[in-house]
Amino acid sequence: SLMVRIVKFNHDVDEVHGFKLLGSINPNDYKGQFGCGGSTALYDAMANAVKSAVAYGKTLMASAYIANAINIVITDGEENASSTARTPDVVARANAEAVRGEALESSQLILFGLTDDPSFGTYLAEVEKNCKCDKSMVIGKFSVGGPSVNAGKIAKLVNFVSQSVSST
Repeated sequence: SLMVRIVKFNHDVDEVHGFKLLGSINPNDYKGQFGCGGSTALYDAMANAVKSAVAYGKTLMASAYIANAINIVITDGEENASSTARTPDVVARANAEAVRGEALESSQLILFGLTDDPSFGTYLAEVEKNCKCDKSMVIGKFSVGGPSVNAGKIAKLVNFVSQSVSST
């Protein structure tokens, strides 16, 4: 069973919904939910994703289920607003504990950059290294459902996520 949790972030981290079965998700429920702007609590969002997956893994383990986690964080900006995970070390420790702990069989942390800024890839590579992410990638800017949809970029994102799920 594939479970999905959606969180949005700018200066705050806000859960759109907790873990749901993928088949029960209605894409229309997300219309108007997301927008870019403001500051970026990137480290808070990354640590929140990992810690929530571990907590849910513990719940599943208590019911005799085995869980794997793939945490995908998509950002259009650089870290500048985190209040609880103020350094990349906080994210790296949370990620290491997720892998070492018994709640999850495996855990991956993947970071995507949603921008056309060519220098952003260098920034993401540094965040990947410092936060001990498994992968980072700039996929460019696109507007889902808008006139500037770039099918190639969406396909690249979906393909990468599909490969990660399959390998996990």
